[in-house]
Amino acid sequence: MTKLKVLHITSSLSGGAGLACLKIHQALLDHGIDSTVLTLKAVKGYPNVHRVFPKKKNNVYRVLRRLKLAFLYDRVFMTDTYIEQKRTKKKYETFALSRQGSDFKDYLSQNNFDIVNLHWVARQVDLKGLLSCFRETKIVWTLHDMNPFTAGCTAAMGCELYKTTGCEKCPQLVNKGTDIAKNNFLRKQKILANTSITMVSSSTQLYENAKQSLLTRYQRHELIPLANFRHIDIKSNRYYLKHDFGLSITKTIIGFGAVGINRHNKGLELLLEVLSQLPSSRFQLVIFGSGNIEEYNLKNLDVKYYGEVNDKNYLAMLYKVMDVFVSISQQEAFGQTFMEALCQGTPIIGTNTGAIQDFVNDKNGIILKQRTVNALTNALNEFETKNFEREKIALKAKNDFDPEIMIAKYIRLYKSLKNIN
Repeated sequence: MTKLKVLHITSSLSGGAGLACLKIHQALLDHGIDSTVLTLKAVKGYPNVHRVFPKKKNNVYRVLRRLKLAFLYDRVFMTDTYIEQKRTKKKYETFALSRQGSDFKDYLSQNNFDIVNLHWVARQVDLKGLLSCFRETKIVWTLHDMNPFTAGCTAAMGCELYKTTGCEKCPQLVNKGTDIAKNNFLRKQKILANTSITMVSSSTQLYENAKQSLLTRYQRHELIPLANFRHIDIKSNRYYLKHDFGLSITKTIIGFGAVGINRHNKGLELLLEVLSQLPSSRFQLVIFGSGNIEEYNLKNLDVKYYGEVNDKNYLAMLYKVMDVFVSISQQEAFGQTFMEALCQGTPIIGTNTGAIQDFVNDKNGIILKQRTVNALTNALNEFETKNFEREKIALKAKNDFDPEIMIAKYIRLYKSLKNIN
């Protein structure tokens, strides 16, 4: 029997995309697939994970830096530093051109793989150089955001120029002189036109957007939802768990969590505004995730902030003590936190983005028709009138997000690309 050799490439192993890459890699190893990960940042504790050091800037940069003219290098080569200076608002998510950085050629020239699975390669990776290494190799690109099929934004925030004008006059960049977004869109279009890639989306919304992009509409597209690799069954009684966490027994416990709670896209400001207009005697807010809680005015609000939670057992208990989890991002590719909350039986109040529209219904939550103060206020009031069956919610979620289902779909995809039964 032919043994598949799969290579995963990702800029970083942190954040949702990096962790998903690692979990897919580990699951493939468990299923007897020869899987390897290449990344620009080291990580410990995982087999077959190799670090490739970022490509150093050339002598031109060093000379210009000595002359205090490094900004010229940034401008000519469109570095991330230069792009950040061209952003119209800091409230947008990451914008990356994928034109400067490593191409992994030294490693790839010494190894052969049946499948190359790209993940998040938006920064510190030269996309053109990278794809040029795989003329004879089948390529899968797992989409963790919108960057692969836009000029560079990871979240378009409602903009659809990537479907119509090729990102001309992008609202996320200052459009004076050279149209950076349009030029990079045309560059990516030329690169992708000569490469056959299977694009894998984790939600129907992401899948449809990728299929409609002028960049990727002619590529093959597959839908494979993410799985909850870090689920732990918590048997403890919720009443005692609330007591252990020092939480109210009488108030409705609202949960909110994100990698970067201060990111405008995540919506914490909106949630706090709503709660500031409601009696504090009704709600207690539980927040977890990296960031600075001191940026917000929490006066007269009942808030408990737990910071970044890395312990899987502790995080699972935190989800379970919540009466409802609020996931109100403006845009998500999938939305890992709502999935983890559902697996603990916690109902959702969420915006219609990412995979929420695929997995949330009136049996396990409330989907907002609009992302506004009034809509969220009404949803919180409605929630208190409902009686959700937590055990049924948890059981369905554990079936929906079973890692075995996800990995089986990836293996079937890999084998179909290599014509292996």
